[in-house]
Amino acid sequence: MVGRLKFAAVVLAVIVGLVGCQKQSAGDVDAAKAADATHFANAEIERIRAEAKRRYPHLSEDEAIKIVADEAGERRLSEGSEAERKVTAASAFMAVYVKHTEAYVSVCRDFGVDVSGFGSAVSRRFAGERARAMSILGDAGANETVLRTLWDNMMPTIVSTTQRELTQMAPGGPEEACEVLRDEPQEVAESIELHKTLTEVLQAP
Repeated sequence: MVGRLKFAAVVLAVIVGLVGCQKQSAGDVDAAKAADATHFANAEIERIRAEAKRRYPHLSEDEAIKIVADEAGERRLSEGSEAERKVTAASAFMAVYVKHTEAYVSVCRDFGVDVSGFGSAVSRRFAGERARAMSILGDAGANETVLRTLWDNMMPTIVSTTQRELTQMAPGGPEEACEVLRDEPQEVAESIELHKTLTEVLQAP
């Protein structure tokens, strides 16, 4: 269970983190650009899936995607100026945060399981990282309204990924996985590990 959650966090952080790579002034950031960024992020997800299938046909889809996505994430987090790398890391973190505090809750609700306690546990654990990420994104010109539009646009993709992961998290399928999140919210929240390079860039002074 713990390993699956760690895997999910790393992969989503990498692929959706691409959204934050555009350097924009406050006047340039608007809902339309957020929609454009969503389109490019979705395209990158499909590119990673295709590359994973081509390069690693002998592995499971999830194993192959993890390898390719981690490679892409390392490249992305090392590109550009220090400020640009911080924006990338902040965007990546927020993708992880939104997924675990919102998408998991939404998907499990559809299975009749209330995991809002898990969402709250994740929120508490990563409160400092969230504040740091939002500060970086705010300095880059992305206010919270625009970011909310971006995450809402991305939510169908995030939810779809979450549904697939929950199916594989526990032998009993998504219902059992959701029950674990409901029954052990703090333990599972503490097991989530962010990408090492992402954390280093995000926390750099």
